[in-house]
Amino acid sequence: MRLTPVHYRGGAPALTDVIGGHTQVLFISVTLMNQPWKAGQLKALGVGGGKRVPQFPELPTIAESGLPGYQAVSWFGLFAPVGTPASIVRNMNADVQRILADPTFQEKFLTPNFFEPIVGSADAFASYVKAEQARWSKILADNKLSAE
Repeated sequence: MRLTPVHYRGGAPALTDVIGGHTQVLFISVTLMNQPWKAGQLKALGVGGGKRVPQFPELPTIAESGLPGYQAVSWFGLFAPVGTPASIVRNMNADVQRILADPTFQEKFLTPNFFEPIVGSADAFASYVKAEQARWSKILADNKLSAE
């Protein structure tokens, strides 16, 4: 399949054009597609994560839909300057882990936004970031892709 990129100033205008039939396909967050999909304005083809979204068990992953190995997700991280004392990093991480584990925070923020936290140590997160950087660098190089 060959796709032509169409640049938008955000997900909402791009979503509007897909709903209006001006563009044919869109990669967008589950948060933004949720209401139009429920209203029957979109056909969701799959989610980019390695597993199905718990709120939509009927929606397959893209890998399950015929592109084995596909996984592309957005993630957020908390970063500190190089040289930040390890004790401060550990304390910040402990605070973040405590917040992420709070049932009220999960119910009011994580679940409605379809966020699944990456839990663990700062070192584990650093390893994840390095692995993602290596994976995407290889994908870009293998496909001769570059930023426009």
